Amino acid sequence: MIPAPHPAPSPPPVAAVEAVRHLRRARRAARGRSAESRATSVYIAVFTALMAGMSFLSWLDSALAAPEPPAWAGRVAPVLPELVALAVLAVVWLSVRDALVRGPIAVERPMVDWLLVLPVPRRPLLRPLLLRAYAVRGAAGGLSGLAAAAVIGSVALVPAILAGGLVGVGSAAVGAAVVRFPEGTRVLAWLTPFALAASALLFASALGLWDAPAAALSALAASGPWGVLGLAAAVVAAAAVAAERPIGGIPADALRSRADMHAALRYGVWLNEPTWGHDMLREGPGRAPSTRLRLPPPSRPGALVFWRDATGLLRNPAAPVRSAVTAALAAVAVAAGAGADPAIRAGAAVAAALLLYAAARPLLVGADYTAAVPQRLLLLPHRPPVAVLLHGGVPLAVLLLAAAPGVAAALLLVGPPGLVLAALLPAVVAGALGGTFRGRLPAHLWTGYESPMGNTAPFQVLMWHLQGPAAIVLAAAPPLSGLLSGPVAAAWGVASTALLVAWAARKGKVFAGR
Repeated sequence: MIPAPHPAPSPPPVAAVEAVRHLRRARRAARGRSAESRATSVYIAVFTALMAGMSFLSWLDSALAAPEPPAWAGRVAPVLPELVALAVLAVVWLSVRDALVRGPIAVERPMVDWLLVLPVPRRPLLRPLLLRAYAVRGAAGGLSGLAAAAVIGSVALVPAILAGGLVGVGSAAVGAAVVRFPEGTRVLAWLTPFALAASALLFASALGLWDAPAAALSALAASGPWGVLGLAAAVVAAAAVAAERPIGGIPADALRSRADMHAALRYGVWLNEPTWGHDMLREGPGRAPSTRLRLPPPSRPGALVFWRDATGLLRNPAAPVRSAVTAALAAVAVAAGAGADPAIRAGAAVAAALLLYAAARPLLVGADYTAAVPQRLLLLPHRPPVAVLLHGGVPLAVLLLAAAPGVAAALLLVGPPGLVLAALLPAVVAGALGGTFRGRLPAHLWTGYESPMGNTAPFQVLMWHLQGPAAIVLAAAPPLSGLLSGPVAAAWGVASTALLVAWAARKGKVFAGR
C-alpha cells in the first residue's frame, strides 16, 4: 500500500520572507533583461496617455471656461443626491459582478503556476497587486468625478475628485472580498433583490414619486460635502484594510481562473471568434447552467429554434431580469432627455439605444450557441437566413414583456416617446442578431492604412466587433431623441427595422457560406 503524499511543510517566517525577497529580486532582474519589450510598452503607454490626456484636458478646459452652467444643470441639481447614490450602487454592483469572473487582483498565470504552489506566504505576493488595483481604480474614479463635476458646471472640483477616488478604491476592496470568499455568491444572490429594490426607490425619489429616500439623503448630507467625505473615507479605509488582510487565503483555483480571464480579456479584442468575449463574461469560471426547468422537445421540426432559445433562457433565469432593469434604464434615459437642449436629447437617445442593446443581448443565448460553430446553422431545418431571424422570436417576446414596465413609465412621463421605445424593439433585436452572426474577422481588416495617428487596423478591428451596437444606435437614436417629427420618426423606425432585418438575414447567409 502506497502512503498518501503529505503536503509540503510551511517554512519558518524568516525563510518565507527571504524567499519572497528572492523572488522579487529575480523578477526585477528578468525585467531588466527585456529592456526592448519594456521600452515598447512604455512608448505605447506614454503615447496613449498623451493623446487621451490632451483630448481630456482640452474638453475639461472648455467645460470649466463656460461662463455659466448649462441650462439642464438646474434640473439635475434637485436630484443630484439620488443620482450620486445610484452611481455608487451601480459601481459597487458592477465591481461585484466583475469579481465573480475577473476581479481587481490581476495575477499572471506563470505566477500562479510557479510561485503560488510553493510553500511561501501568498499575502506578500498579492498585496502589491491589490495596492495597484486601489491606485488604478482610485485614479479612474477621481477622473470620473472631475468629469462629472465639469459636466454639471459645479465648482466643487476637489470634493468631486475625492469622492470619485473613494468610490474607485471601495469598488476594488469589494471586488477583493468577493474573490477571497467565493462562497459569498449565495449571499450575493440573496442581496440582489434588495439592490434592485434600493435602485427602484432611488428612481422613484428622483422622479418625485416618493420623498422618503430624498429626506434620508438630505439628512446624510446635512454635515456638508466634507463631512460626508470624511465619513466615506473612514468606511472605505476600513474596507480596504479589511479586504487586504485575508488575501493570502485566496484559493489557487480562483487565482488561476481569474488570471486566465485577465489575459483573455486583454487579448480578446484581437480574436476573430464572434461570440467569444460575451461567452467568457457570461459563463465565468466554474459556472454551470441550471437544469431545474426543462421543456419537452418539440414534435415539429420547425419549432426547434424556438425550443432551443426558450430552453437557454430557462437555464439562465437572470437574463430576463437584467433585460428588464436595463430596459427600464433606457426608458429613464428617454424621459430624462425629453424637453432638454438638443445636444442633451441626442446624448440621452444614444444612451437609451445602447441600453436597449444591453437589454437584448443577454437574451440571445440560442443565437450565441448557433453562432459559436457555423456548421450548427446548417443542421437546423431552415435556410440559414430564416434560421437567423427565427433566433429573434423568443428574445423579442421576452424583451417586450421585460420592457413593459419601463415603456409604461416612459409613456406616463413623456408620452409618445414611450411608444417609440417599444416600437423600436424589433429593430434592436435584429441589430443584435446581425452583430452576433458577424462571422470571423475578415483578414483584410488586419491591414490598415497609415495615418498621422498611426495604423488604422486596431480601429477597424474594434469597429468590426461593435457593428451590432453601432447599427442599433443609428437605427434607434434619431427617433428616440424627439428631434424628428412624428411622421418622419415613424418612417425612420419602419425603414430601419426593415433594413436591420434584411441585414441580419444577409449575415446568416454569409455566415453559413451560402
